[in-house]
Amino acid sequence: MIAFLKGILDNKIFNSNLNNYILLIDVNGVGYEVFVSSNTYNKFSNINSEIKINTYLQVREDAHILYGFSDILEKNIFLELIKVNSIGPKLALNILSNTSIAELLAAIVNKDVDVLKKLPGIGAKTASRMLIELSGLNKYISDDINTLSSANKSHFDKLNNKEINDAISGLVSLGYNIKDAKDIINKIVSSNDFNYKENKIDISSSELIKLALRKFSKI
Repeated sequence: MIAFLKGILDNKIFNSNLNNYILLIDVNGVGYEVFVSSNTYNKFSNINSEIKINTYLQVREDAHILYGFSDILEKNIFLELIKVNSIGPKLALNILSNTSIAELLAAIVNKDVDVLKKLPGIGAKTASRMLIELSGLNKYISDDINTLSSANKSHFDKLNNKEINDAISGLVSLGYNIKDAKDIINKIVSSNDFNYKENKIDISSSELIKLALRKFSKI
């Protein structure tokens, strides 16, 4: 098994037709094609720089496919996802491309099947199965296991509440892409000094939606 690669980032490729994010890594003259999430793709921005990337090798009859992760947490979440019945490596990577780890953990902890159903390729049955089979993800937000960085813990805390999730759902029902809805709400929450205590934020979901619509109108 190839646990990680350390080499030179030779190129970055985005295949819009297949929605694939690929890094080409030169390791001592050997070029490795590594499929990654959009988050990892964006973290490695400097071509010709030396990088280290955690990897998972999928061995199939017709191909050996490398999947890469910017940090060990993303890899661990990926490994948990592919344990879920009907979620293979490609779908797991697509999930990680369309949500942050903090958002995914918040949905699992809140048992929010509606948030999971909005992810590409996830239907009602798979979303329900994820809530059951991914209950072990709670260990990644335990204070005793310092897996999440302090920044990610703060982000998780802000996401783990009904008002923000309802605001995102409201924007999606209005026709906005889920990723755009998450991004705009996250920016609003991050750029304003809202009080947050005991899983509540001092702004309603309807007010968050109004703020988001104003921002969308200026884009």
